Amino acid sequence: EFQLAAQMDANFAAAVNNLGVSLIKEQRLAEAKTKFETALRLVPGSVVFRNNLGATMFLLGQVEQAKQELEKAYPLDPELSALCINLGDICQVTGEIKRAIDLYRRAGEYDLLAEIAEQRLAYKVP
Repeated sequence: EFQLAAQMDANFAAAVNNLGVSLIKEQRLAEAKTKFETALRLVPGSVVFRNNLGATMFLLGQVEQAKQELEKAYPLDPELSALCINLGDICQVTGEIKRAIDLYRRAGEYDLLAEIAEQRLAYKVP
């Protein structure tokens, strides 16, 4: 029964997270932030939910809080390209240029689609 309840929480959290993503697309950032906070309360170890929360906080101008959230997530999955890019953006704004560059490079290292895109650009764009 416990496993079933945990799975139901995880499924509900994923749905709440997806709703938050939809709200961001509609520029309803404060509402999106609330959805990501809810999802994270249900599944505290989710790097994706924490990344989405941090990115939304950054868009809301809550730079320090955003950085704290993303710094918590980074050690859990330093290969998540979106996380590297979001944390890199914050580092750029806060003047940590070397770290921003390192994070952007890391994102490119682990994102297979980025490599494919670069190859296609090199082949198709003169």
